[in-house]
Amino acid sequence: MILKRLNDQRGQAFVMTAVAMVMMCGMATLVLDVGHWYRDKRRLQGTSDAATLAGAQLLPDDPGAAKSTAQTYADKNGGDVAGANIVVSSTFGANDTISVRAQRNDPSSASATRTSAHTPRRALASPTACCTWRRWSCAAITP
Repeated sequence: MILKRLNDQRGQAFVMTAVAMVMMCGMATLVLDVGHWYRDKRRLQGTSDAATLAGAQLLPDDPGAAKSTAQTYADKNGGDVAGANIVVSSTFGANDTISVRAQRNDPSSASATRTSAHTPRRALASPTACCTWRRWSCAAITP
């Protein structure tokens, strides 16, 4: 009787279907999380790109106005840029480079894969624009 039960193959489809469903739910969760990460990164990159290029238009003549304009454009395009993260520096000439760093910390991620040991996810974007002596030759350099 026991040997007959070991060779019985009834119910295998149910077990394999249950395992496959668990794996598919796990993959769907992973796809949603990764998609959310890429969307956040792209939004931050767009915000910091817009702020950098807006501020670069006023360089090297007025670095204070360049920072103010960069902050205004960052706020209009999603925020996540602190005033201290907008830096005007000198590369080839005085006050010819502006860098904007957008950062978003997400400690309360709505992830289905979140565990008790989950560390906060951090997304960064920090492009730099350098303007040469010709105002129309501003170039965005995104590392």
